[in-house]
Amino acid sequence: MPEMMTKYPEVAIRILKNAGFECGANVKQQILTQCPKERFCATKTGEICIYDVQGIASMTQVSTAEIYNQVSHVPTMYDWPNAVLLGIIFILGMIIGRRRRVKRTSEKD
Repeated sequence: MPEMMTKYPEVAIRILKNAGFECGANVKQQILTQCPKERFCATKTGEICIYDVQGIASMTQVSTAEIYNQVSHVPTMYDWPNAVLLGIIFILGMIIGRRRRVKRTSEKD
């Protein structure tokens, strides 16, 4: 049965309830027994556990190392390709600004 991680677990639980899932402490856990009762939802065909971002370490099907391996490869704003691109944009801005300033001073003369 799946575990789901979301920034807004209350919204996900509300959506599951509207879809016919039973959620909360009074629902019997058969497979996902480690799931916090307030984050547990079930239907006749399966169970689901909803974790928030702070609950990542409690997940049993996905480890924090697996999540780190996926997230660590995402480039940051200050990664070298982005820094080079920002440098090129800055230099182009300086060149364009200087050319416009030269045009304005020559038009005034």
